[in-house]
Amino acid sequence: MSRNQLENTLLRLAQPAVKAQGLDIWGLEILDGQHMTVRLFVEIPQSQHALHEEVQDDAAENDAAQKADVQGSLSAQGAQDAQCAQDAQGAEGDAAQPLEDDIAVLSASVDQCEAISRQFSLALDAEDVIDRAYTLEVSTPGFNRIFFKPEQMKPYTGELIEARMGELFAPGPDMPKRRTWKGILEDVREDSFVLAPASADNEGEIRMESMAPVTIPFAKARRVSRIHVFRKPAKPGKGPGKAQKKGKKA
Repeated sequence: MSRNQLENTLLRLAQPAVKAQGLDIWGLEILDGQHMTVRLFVEIPQSQHALHEEVQDDAAENDAAQKADVQGSLSAQGAQDAQCAQDAQGAEGDAAQPLEDDIAVLSASVDQCEAISRQFSLALDAEDVIDRAYTLEVSTPGFNRIFFKPEQMKPYTGELIEARMGELFAPGPDMPKRRTWKGILEDVREDSFVLAPASADNEGEIRMESMAPVTIPFAKARRVSRIHVFRKPAKPGKGPGKAQKKGKKA
């Protein structure tokens, strides 16, 4: 059985277990070696992502409207009291809002992954499609998700992407050859994508290269993934209270 045939067979056998949990298959990865590893990535349906985004947009609009009402009622004499009320309201809003890339809401649960793993393993044993020892892993794509087809990349336009090529690759005649291309995703086409070459430094800041955007054929890439940039938190400065206290001593 060829590798493509094996992948198609595994996807076919995994489908019932994934659908039973109300999830979709994001992709399948087979790692060869002395001990084969099969990784199945599952995700909630795109319709649920869209619904969550609508709820988030509505919440943001309501929050903006409430802040506008508070600001509209400010007077010069009562500005300090109103600011205190607004700060308290903001603290409550921050506690209610989900964190960035809320995995708890937008991802499959551990229980769902375990249920899929059990049912998928039974199907693999019954079909006997893998003729050697293997390890099965079922998980969500996570922050730094791998892309298995170009259309999966579209929601991540504007984010940092890494493309590991199968061999040294130059996107154009006057461009350098690289085995790994990183950049901000500008466009996704039917069988390729466009990156503005860039990288992230140790502080989590994006550094653009002085190079024109490059077009990379998806089929030439060995692995395409998102790079989730965690920005280093700023060091806390001296508070006004400390500064005033120091001034009194002087």
